[in-house]
Amino acid sequence: MANKLDVQLGSLEFNDIKQSIINHLETQDTLKDYDYTGSAAQVLLDILAYNTLYYAYYANMIASEMFLDTAQREESLISLVKPLGYVVPGKTSARARVKVRGYGAGNPIIPEYTRFSGNNASGTSYNFYTINSFQTDDDGESVISIVQGSALNKEIPLVIDQKTKRGFISGLDVDISTIKVEVYDSSYIDENNTDLGVVGWQSWDRAGNIEDNLDSRSKVYWLERSELGFFIVFGGNLSNVIGQDISPADRVRITYLKSGGERGNNVGNFRINDGSGAAVDTITLSTGGTDKPDLEAIRFFAPKWFASQDRAVTVEDCRALLAKEGFVSGEQDPYSRFNVWGGESM
Repeated sequence: MANKLDVQLGSLEFNDIKQSIINHLETQDTLKDYDYTGSAAQVLLDILAYNTLYYAYYANMIASEMFLDTAQREESLISLVKPLGYVVPGKTSARARVKVRGYGAGNPIIPEYTRFSGNNASGTSYNFYTINSFQTDDDGESVISIVQGSALNKEIPLVIDQKTKRGFISGLDVDISTIKVEVYDSSYIDENNTDLGVVGWQSWDRAGNIEDNLDSRSKVYWLERSELGFFIVFGGNLSNVIGQDISPADRVRITYLKSGGERGNNVGNFRINDGSGAAVDTITLSTGGTDKPDLEAIRFFAPKWFASQDRAVTVEDCRALLAKEGFVSGEQDPYSRFNVWGGESM
């Protein structure tokens, strides 16, 4: 008669598992006096111990990757923060601040996507772009922010799958903060297909994590990450009540920057490349470029960003919203690029 099984759980080391199996075999009557340490049974014991160790490790990894606090793989974190509405970026472009002087008389506007070039300490040149337009003063001066881009993809047609209402942007080197989505308003084309020229291309806004006032007329889109790039997702496929629909006749185009990541950091000595002849003074060298997302920053900020409900009331709300706008250095200290405090601590 076999003895009662006495299982000892505590160690997942290979040798401890193997010894636990031997200890159990020595308690039963069938092979009570067998020499397990010096026989061919060693091969079988090794296989049993290896199998136990393998599946114990596998189960532990599955359990760990199911929770935001313990997940280690980037793919797991992307999946875990998706229900929170947090989009994990790929590469992030470096940013710099410059002062443009002598741009022209009459308060001219520096248009969006104006190209600048600068050099790092080794002399390597990098391109930077304005994401927004900037108004100059009476002296043709303006302090502006420029964003590094290894390539500017401007007004690229986006193919929309009418079943899923999605379009795909290939590549994880897309800086998602630079994505601009435009839709041509076809309602301003008459029955003869004549463009009335009233509206034309309109920019649509990226919807945040909390949107409680959307209807079928809201010109918004959502952003989702995949293993190979990012999806631009439109509404209209949920009973046509969440976001304006994209019909087969609608034309969609996107503009975005491909990021050089960390290579774009510490660039200065900027010059403008639009033929204006304006002088450029570097205020701050470029910083903030990253090749991959900071997993600890994601783990820290994603729940706070969701809890903020897109409002800035508490200190944590402000920190989360600043992080959403890219004010995170990617270093160990998630607050290293800004300080936030409330009235109770002043």
